[in-house]
Amino acid sequence: MSNLGLELARRGFIILCMDLLVHGSSDGRIVDGNDDPSFGVQAAINYLESQPYVNAS
Repeated sequence: MSNLGLELARRGFIILCMDLLVHGSSDGRIVDGNDDPSFGVQAAINYLESQPYVNAS
């Protein structure tokens, strides 16, 4: 996805390429009682929305 992300960034989009929990090279692991059913996606969205250069709407 990094190639796609790079091209979108070149065209003015704010991009965050993630290695989702337990996918690819992620060191994360799923444990019983995981309180984040989004596997980190919601935290990434919250992070991007908090950046002053991102139009959160």
